[in-house]
Amino acid sequence: MPSLFLMRTLRTLICLITFAFALYSCDDNPHAIDVSGIEAEVDIQRFDQQLFEWTALSFRQEAPQVKSQFPGFYKHYFEDVINIGNAEDSALFNSIRLFINDPSIQQLHQSVQVKYPTLNQVEEQIESGWKHYKYYFPNTEVPNHLAFVGTLGTNVMVTDNEVGIGLDAYLGPKEEIYDLAQIPIFQRNKMIPERIPSDVIYAWMQTEFVLQNEQPTLLEVIVHEGRLLYALEACFPELADSLKIGYTAAQMQWANSFEKDVWTFFIDNEVLFKKDYQTVTKYVSEGPFTTDFAKESPARMGVFIGWQIVRSYMENHPDQDLKDLMALNDAQIILSESKYKP
Repeated sequence: MPSLFLMRTLRTLICLITFAFALYSCDDNPHAIDVSGIEAEVDIQRFDQQLFEWTALSFRQEAPQVKSQFPGFYKHYFEDVINIGNAEDSALFNSIRLFINDPSIQQLHQSVQVKYPTLNQVEEQIESGWKHYKYYFPNTEVPNHLAFVGTLGTNVMVTDNEVGIGLDAYLGPKEEIYDLAQIPIFQRNKMIPERIPSDVIYAWMQTEFVLQNEQPTLLEVIVHEGRLLYALEACFPELADSLKIGYTAAQMQWANSFEKDVWTFFIDNEVLFKKDYQTVTKYVSEGPFTTDFAKESPARMGVFIGWQIVRSYMENHPDQDLKDLMALNDAQIILSESKYKP
């Protein structure tokens, strides 16, 4: 990478000494809308508590109810999230008992209960997100929400009409269990309570708006991800950009400072229309930083660029709303008509 990146990174770090980061912005926001009249009730079922209270008797009484009311969640949780066997197995409770009595899982469960004695505030924040979502997509039915304790591998799972929230994935970066599990710092920085509402809506949108091309170009991927992030900011108009994309304050400052340099790199190295997996993933995947750029850079700089392209497109098309944007699947048109010039 040119030395310019490293030189400017040093200057950025010096500036950060006096940089005051706020979670919310008071600037004029194009997404500020009145959603007070929209119904979107959210009541998170505490399956994370119910599971650990099950005995052989209560399991026989309560499990059929959970399975009937939340069939997708029931199957996906046992078979994929904690992976203890077939959810239809008559001996399932034996596997559940082994899971809930495991000392490490017990510790994780206790940490979740201490961190989240109630979920009232989380419910209010998710509800606000759904109200905004329904403003743009009024035919949407708000899914059922359930909290669970997993094995640190799943933060949000989505079924046809359910959203599961892995509270164990939102205990904060200083959580001792994360140390024991040797979870990388870059990953822990996103395992914070403040990200639950936006993660829920984002995960749902990923199932609603799917990139159709089986072998997309880098441009198609970053514009698609940019549309999702733009939709997320429409659902949470006061949420800081850093929380939407999962950056720290320093990473957000780096991304804003080097946006032009990253875009120039993409153009000069002709990577936008490449389709090979290695090229695409290194600019859009999670990690400690983005390959080819300084180690102070955040991961997913391609996604950040895609987000700015979409923002520029929407600024140049004030007659279009979020529904129009999400229906437009041509990345080349979005780029061309965005007049994006960082």
